[in-house]
Amino acid sequence: PDIVQERRMHLVAQQALEAVLDIDEENPFPFPALRQIAQRLGHSTATLHKYCPDLCQAIVMRYRWSSTGKDALIRMKQALEDALVSDKRQIT
Repeated sequence: PDIVQERRMHLVAQQALEAVLDIDEENPFPFPALRQIAQRLGHSTATLHKYCPDLCQAIVMRYRWSSTGKDALIRMKQALEDALVSDKRQIT
């Protein structure tokens, strides 16, 4: 690709990845993986890494955080529910 195409790709990738990072944390939908974002944009993850390595890293970290954060909340909720059931059994 020529220089103009390279710059255009960099700008498009940067704008798209920044838009993904701006998604509100209260959004009920799970944060997308970089692979999913690349597919939606019609590019490979390697291409996105080439043009926007810092934004890609931020997306990967946000995805990991959102995934583990939800799992941790589910495990804590289950542990609390189990503890409450156990306490009720001891009281009766």
